[in-house]
Amino acid sequence: MDNSERPVTMDYHGILLKLTTAECMNQTFTLLPEESQKKIEDCCNEAKDESVSCKYLKTILHVLEGLYKDVLSKSETFMSVNEYRCVKTAIEHVISTGIFPCLIPDISRELKTLYPPALNIQEKLNDFIKYERLSTTVRAVLGMFSEISLRPAILTQLGPILGGLVQLAHAPLMKPKPLESQSSGFQMSPELYEKLVQEQAEFKGILVETINNCPQSAVIKELMVLLGLQRIPQWVKKNVRLYLIQLIMQPTGVYALITVTCQDAVDVGIHWDRLGTISKLIAMNHGNNPEEYYSTVCSQLLELLSCTTVRNSPEIARTCIKAIHEVHPEVCREKIINKICEPLLITRGSSDIRLAPRTETEVSECLENLRKLFVSTDAKFKSLPVDLISATAVPLFCMYKRTWESPCILRLKSKELLLNLLNSGCLRDKLFSAFLGHDNSGYFGVKLKFQFGPSGGLETTGEVDDINPEDSADCLLDLVKNFHDLPWHLFNYAQDFFCQSKKRGTNVLDQLESQLVVMKLLLTLANCKTVQERQLRHPEHLIKFITELFEESVVSGDEEDHVDILYVSLMLIKEMVTERKKPKEWSWTPFEDLSRFLREKLITWECPQNLKSLVEEVQRIIKQRGVSPRFEDLSVDDKKETAFDEALKDLADPLLPVRAHGLITLTKLIETSSSTVTGKSDLLVYLFQQNLKDEDSFIYLAAINGLCALALKFPQKVIEILIHEFTDMTRDTDSAAVAPENRAKLGEILVKTTRLLGEMAPAYKNVLINGFLTAIRDSDPMVRASSLSCLGELCTVLGFALGNAVIEVLYCIGCIIETDKFPECRRAAVLVVTLLIRGLGKDVLINVGSQLLPVYRALKHLRDNDSDSVLRLHAQLALEELNDIVKGVLFEEPRLERNILLLR
Repeated sequence: MDNSERPVTMDYHGILLKLTTAECMNQTFTLLPEESQKKIEDCCNEAKDESVSCKYLKTILHVLEGLYKDVLSKSETFMSVNEYRCVKTAIEHVISTGIFPCLIPDISRELKTLYPPALNIQEKLNDFIKYERLSTTVRAVLGMFSEISLRPAILTQLGPILGGLVQLAHAPLMKPKPLESQSSGFQMSPELYEKLVQEQAEFKGILVETINNCPQSAVIKELMVLLGLQRIPQWVKKNVRLYLIQLIMQPTGVYALITVTCQDAVDVGIHWDRLGTISKLIAMNHGNNPEEYYSTVCSQLLELLSCTTVRNSPEIARTCIKAIHEVHPEVCREKIINKICEPLLITRGSSDIRLAPRTETEVSECLENLRKLFVSTDAKFKSLPVDLISATAVPLFCMYKRTWESPCILRLKSKELLLNLLNSGCLRDKLFSAFLGHDNSGYFGVKLKFQFGPSGGLETTGEVDDINPEDSADCLLDLVKNFHDLPWHLFNYAQDFFCQSKKRGTNVLDQLESQLVVMKLLLTLANCKTVQERQLRHPEHLIKFITELFEESVVSGDEEDHVDILYVSLMLIKEMVTERKKPKEWSWTPFEDLSRFLREKLITWECPQNLKSLVEEVQRIIKQRGVSPRFEDLSVDDKKETAFDEALKDLADPLLPVRAHGLITLTKLIETSSSTVTGKSDLLVYLFQQNLKDEDSFIYLAAINGLCALALKFPQKVIEILIHEFTDMTRDTDSAAVAPENRAKLGEILVKTTRLLGEMAPAYKNVLINGFLTAIRDSDPMVRASSLSCLGELCTVLGFALGNAVIEVLYCIGCIIETDKFPECRRAAVLVVTLLIRGLGKDVLINVGSQLLPVYRALKHLRDNDSDSVLRLHAQLALEELNDIVKGVLFEEPRLERNILLLR
């Protein structure tokens, strides 16, 4: 083929550059070949628009379409920066010539302020020419949208394009009229009307396709701009609102709307007001199908609430959920709260309760989402009303009970939710009743059975758990004991329950277990500092409880049911009236009334002698306004001696609360440095140790507190005694005769004592470390695991200042990791290694030296080969700690320092 037969390729970019320069509108034909000029001329004649602007518009569109078809669609390279800039300017000229002059005046005027046109064209066009030019321009521009090189330039003019599409697709059409009623001017014929209706349906499809193909946030932004324009027709607002609703209902529509509103950077601190406004708009019902709207929106909010990849997604979700709850609380409960709580809820059949097992992931996600909505740390966000999740209270309590003695992270999360529930005054007593098993209505959920999963989390088994009431009481006590006034409220509830069960005529034999559990709660809470302080300010409830119990005892004659509780309650009254730091609003009137009441009742009721003696003593103290006759002697030794002797008598009493009071009295004498206990440390150690063997947890805790107090006063002597007994238990060939729980108790006491010693602890580190290392060789896996945990806690208390002992510790731990068959022991050993590595930091490479290599190999072997997934995870965490330390040492940035010596 010679040169004359080769096709001539137009310089499209060069032509566009000339077309978009100043004063080029009259030179359009001179830039194109004759064939192209004739084609453009025919198009203008067909459209009955021979204006210069029409020829200019057709020319630019012809060049852009040629560039799209002949160059860009066949090229594998992109345009240069200058070429793209030229194309972008050309499209702006197209919009200025083919769209702005053809829009409804109100829309055109408003859009021009937001999208200043490249050309300011002033010409009068009839409606038919406007329609033809607008439709031709929109079709041509959107026909090139599929080309990736042209798309960014077209998106810069998305607002005017969408405005033109809305007008073409939804503008009301003039109805055709009969010939006899037609006037001069434009006439709508039936044929033209039918054609426009068909084209309108076509443009509706083009508009939907354009919305779907464009970035969601960009379309939402432009539609919101159109919706916010002033003085636009109602049909524009109506249809734009419908398209916006459809976009919001798409999978990521809510987040796209909020992102656009907050200027593509959702910073809650900066855009809090905007976020609040948008959340209220989202919460309002839109469209003709509220069910569909709220279902899609709420599902998006649930995804945002659980999302970890989108910035500030939890804050966005909970703000919108809070807004929905304020507008439609029933929708919020049904479509959001119940969906979140599904792993903890049940479905009730006609004759049974059907439970579906739930995985660790489901339970963990449920708990995390509940925390985000009902446990807020943000001052600007008010949490949802906690009664929305009242149906999950019992399952949450079962979860806490399963984890309260473990390091599982779900323990803290469930505890936060439970404390929030208990802080609700209208729910508190009802929740106490449900947790203790006094209310089995199921209003607060059922007792789900939880078990630890392979990843260390919790999963439900699909079964109802049969929880021991005493265990529930211990768990509830642990839950509330350090939280504001909850112990006092629980104490009052226990008193009320005890009295109400008697008033209802319930026989002790029928509910013996429940009453014993409540009695134990009362005994324990009576010695709680929070309860005592609140009782000092509000003694009326306790006094009423005592009077009701005395009344019941006198009427029924069943003093055995009440003696323990009356004894403890009167001991609490005694503590109150002898308390020196009474509040300013203290009044003796209620106690004087109680004294008169007791005097009258003792006349008609033959109560046990020990209770009668206590009643008489309380009466004397009240009469003396807080001065006990027993303490009238000014000799300090005589006073302390009397208290010490009384405590020894209490320890021999068969009543549990009396024995507990004796232990507490001895502990107070030790804490106040009584001269009578200075020379009796051996006796005290023996007494406390004997009570450690008691099965009742109240006695056990009192004995632990006594030993800790004694160890603080005589650390060298007591710690050595405890360590010797601890190691003797382990070395004993018949160690199985000693319960593992009792052997582990001593380790707990030693760790607690070490923690209380503070800076004095390093003085006893060798004795403690040797004791725990000896216990690590115990035959019982529970003792081994407990000793390893105690050793890790000891290392933390000592600040990892183990000295040369760290090598021996690591050696023993390495042996446990390599040889112990029980996963609990290996887990505890890996935990100690992790704590040591984390605590020592880069000094571990210096202090441990070559002993670190066997441990490293053992950890690596566990991570790669052990069947316990939890243990593999712990080993991986330990290896990561060590890896970070080694990297920090090898790649530490050099510090430029200069030492300056001053000569004197």
